Amino acid sequence: MKRGYEKGKARGIDYSAWRAVITMMLGRWEASTELTEEAKARGVTLEEADLRFFGILMAKRAVDAVEVLGAPAKVLVCSTRKGPGHAYLHLEELAKLPLVITMNPEALEWGMTFLREERARAPFAVPRATEEKLHKLDFARRSLEFDGFTMEDIAASSAQTHNLREFSQAMERIEKILSAQ
Repeated sequence: MKRGYEKGKARGIDYSAWRAVITMMLGRWEASTELTEEAKARGVTLEEADLRFFGILMAKRAVDAVEVLGAPAKVLVCSTRKGPGHAYLHLEELAKLPLVITMNPEALEWGMTFLREERARAPFAVPRATEEKLHKLDFARRSLEFDGFTMEDIAASSAQTHNLREFSQAMERIEKILSAQ
């Protein structure tokens, strides 16, 4: 995004009325087989909370990058996951960041309750033990870097292939419904 934004500005494009959206499917990236296989190979045990904080850290880095760039953009987080246990760690921590979150009805109800509670105003923080685990994994480190993956890397990732498969199946179902009418 940064390179494209800079190229456009150099060509004189007026971005004052533009708003880019950076969509992050956190739960899908957390479930990447690349991450789980590397963790297993390196003997790193990733608990559910570690995975949630991994996604939260990626969103925080994206928000920070947009802020530093000063680009007319907003981070949109989707594919959030419940957990660990009955908690919504994704939503609890992401609510502290200037971004947009898509939610299912259950998460929305939880979020409305959470926002009325004191813990919603606590500062953003990731447990040190979780950060130490993640920094042992190349996939996690690269995911947290601004230029950690090429577009080709992302396109080939298990998270992206899973997204494409699910969206294709959903479109097929929609087409069947519409063709039956």
